[in-house]
Amino acid sequence: MTLDAAEIDRAYQFFLGRTPPADKRPPFANMSQLFSTILGSKEYKNSPRSRKNAMQWPLRQVFVVPQARVIYCPIGKNGCSFLKAQMVRLAGLEDQNYILRDVHLLTDHVNTGLQLSDYSKKQARAYADDPDFMKFAVLRNVHARLLSAWTEKFLLNRHERGNQMHTGPVVAAVQQQTRPDFYRSVSFADFVRYVTSADPNKLDPHWRPQSLYLRGIDYTHLFDFDRINEAVDALEAWTGATLPRQAVNSTGSGSSGGMNLPNAHALEPHVLDSLPRIARHCFFNEELDSLIKDRFAQDIELLEKITPPA
Repeated sequence: MTLDAAEIDRAYQFFLGRTPPADKRPPFANMSQLFSTILGSKEYKNSPRSRKNAMQWPLRQVFVVPQARVIYCPIGKNGCSFLKAQMVRLAGLEDQNYILRDVHLLTDHVNTGLQLSDYSKKQARAYADDPDFMKFAVLRNVHARLLSAWTEKFLLNRHERGNQMHTGPVVAAVQQQTRPDFYRSVSFADFVRYVTSADPNKLDPHWRPQSLYLRGIDYTHLFDFDRINEAVDALEAWTGATLPRQAVNSTGSGSSGGMNLPNAHALEPHVLDSLPRIARHCFFNEELDSLIKDRFAQDIELLEKITPPA
């Protein structure tokens, strides 16, 4: 089965500003193949849509909607898919619905005007320093964020090629072999030991300390992931827009329900595959709590400063 002609033509129009000749339209099995082919083409690399400035992380991935005077810092595993989509909606772009189909890939690789890296360095810095902008980020309980990252990347979706780009270095290091065994993967305990012993600046963004994301901008608003709709309320109050609310956590990693299984933190994913959902507290013990609190002390301190609603 291949993509239909309309789907292919729409992608070419979005990336290249043209459609392929009908008699030379290449076949594509799926959207991933279509996107990667266009992004890798010489024509795209020479097009205005591919131009990004040379800002470094974390500033290059920060979202901005100048007309709404809003800046948002996406933090991995903190509802960033949902919040990036809100920024796309606030921008009101002609290609809004297309961008929302893959908001991560299309904003990271295409100049949509939605990221600081889409502007000159001077203009981007001016937006970042503008005192009249709402500049916000969402922080998450450190334990819950790590468990969510491990559950999604190392357990539920560990056989997906895209995920393995993120998990491969961790699995190989823990297993002490050059070719990682993704079937076994790594236990949550070994994941935490790796994360808390590695250079935090070199960690994958999905488990990198949240405080590192906030470098380079003085954020005016910080919100708690567990009350993420407060961020939506603030955006609506600031912009006058009406925005959708957050969906339920799909992995269940933030839930307190599930089977009680002592020492679940030490079990490898292939063992957990055949078991029902495990209660969250079973993945933590005194050793892991101590490691997390020590390495992520700054994240914990930032979250504690967020004032709960009256």
